[in-house]
Order: sequence, then C-alpha cells, then structure tokens
Amino acid sequence: MFFAQIGVLIVTNLTLPLVDQFGGEQSGWVITYSIFATIAALLFLTTFKTTKERVKPIVKKHNKKVKLKDSLKTLSKNKYWVIVFLYFIVFSIGDGLRQGSTVYYADNILNSPGLVGILTIAFTVPVILGFFLLKPFFKKYGKRNAIILGSVISIIGCLVVLIKPESTGVIIISQIIRGVGSAPLIGALWALLPDTIEFGEWKTGIRNEGVLYSGGSMGQKIGIGVGTASVGWILAIGGYNGQLSMQPNSAITSIYVVFVFLPILIYVFQIILMYFYKLDKFYSKIANDLEIRRNT
Repeated sequence: MFFAQIGVLIVTNLTLPLVDQFGGEQSGWVITYSIFATIAALLFLTTFKTTKERVKPIVKKHNKKVKLKDSLKTLSKNKYWVIVFLYFIVFSIGDGLRQGSTVYYADNILNSPGLVGILTIAFTVPVILGFFLLKPFFKKYGKRNAIILGSVISIIGCLVVLIKPESTGVIIISQIIRGVGSAPLIGALWALLPDTIEFGEWKTGIRNEGVLYSGGSMGQKIGIGVGTASVGWILAIGGYNGQLSMQPNSAITSIYVVFVFLPILIYVFQIILMYFYKLDKFYSKIANDLEIRRNT
C-alpha cells in the first residue's frame, strides 16, 4: 500500500503535463492513458511471471476438495465477510469520487487545474506517513476502531472546505486532514479480509481464501467504477459543460456535492458498517481454536 501511494503521486503529477505535451485535446488524454495502460499491463504481466509460491498449504489426507458451489454457500454464513465486501464497495466509491472530483474542483473552484498535483500530494503524503503508525494502533485498538476514527477525521477534513471553499490554503489543509484520516482506511482495507477468512473457516470448517479475496477485489472494482462514473453523472445533472469558460451555479453546486458532501455521506456509511463489525473483539479466540483444530 505504501508503494501504491507512490504510484498515485507519480501518475497524478505526470498526467496533465503529458496531456499538454500531446496537444492538450482529447487525443492528448487518449495517448497519455494509452501509455499508462501499456505500462500497467507490462507490470501486471511481470508480477504474474515472477511471483512464486514460497509457503505450501498444509493438506491433510482426510481433507476433501471443496466444490465451488459449496464454497460460495459459505459466503452467506460469513456475516463479517459480507460487511467487509460492502465496505470495499463503499470505500472504493468514495475513492473514485475523491480522485474524480479533485480535477474539477481545482479547475473550476480554485481556477488552477495545475493544483491537482499539489492537492494530491497534500492528501497522499499524510497517508504514507500514517502507514508507519498503523501496526501498533491496530494492535492496541483494532482495525474496526481505527477505521471509525479515520472516517471521523476525514469528515472533519471535508467540513474544513466550507470555511473558505475558494481558498487554496484551506483546501490544502482539508486534504492533509483527509489524508491523515484515510491512512487507517487504506491501510486496513486488505487487512480485513484475512480475518474474515479465519472466521469463515472457524464457523463452517471450509477455508476459501480465493473466493473471499476475489470478492474483495470485485467490490473494489464495483466501487471505483460507480464512484468515478458518479462524478460525471452528477456534473451532468448540474449542467456542467467543459467547453464553457464559466460554469452555471448549478454546475458549481454539483462540484461541491462530489467533492465535499457525497464523501461525507460515504464516511458515514463506513462508520455504520464498522459499527456492526465485531470480529476484532474475539478474533484471538478464533485463531486459538483453529490452531487447536489443525493440530488434532
């Protein structure tokens, strides 16, 4: 996750300069993202080709191969996985909103599209630094409580925008606060799934890492797609027109909606989901019980 944020910084700060380099029009965006897509595809392929399994799973003679339909049935019995799956969707919708709306806010409210890189840095650097504090915090307070606290801090960050919406300094401070709040949200995202895998095995006797992890990945893709598309949908409802030098008031309002108010709603949903996530409280018992089972 640390290096993922480094990737975010690189892409965010290279995008507009590359678009301008290739003409600044639609073709510039197409060429730029074609370059990014090609690099991404090569990196995915490299990862696939060079990653080797080091740890072999323990297979007992009496274990039977679990059929896919039986594995899928266990999902409905794993309530904490369902909560985490929904969390993936909700979190990713918020992530898509944040990334998509920052460009429009910088261009139309701050009147400086070049600020996108600075705003992204202001958000991402606190996230990266926060990662170094997460392990002891998770250990002492649990991932659930860390996510709730991070969501509350992020809400405060969004509300700071309302102090002076057209002030670059205020928006940078807002981004920093949201970055601090997002560190446990991003850091815990993929760390929640292993706990639900253990709970599923403890409850049903079936361990299905592949299905549970793919479900998390699917939730992420759904959320990013919906979140990013929502930016366009809401701006269209507000009458936003990229060809206009000055946007109507309804379009400006729609930018505030996707940059400030919808993210607040997303954070509230995250808090509600985590309120019902009680796994941290008895996870140690689950781990001990599973260890006893495996050794008998």
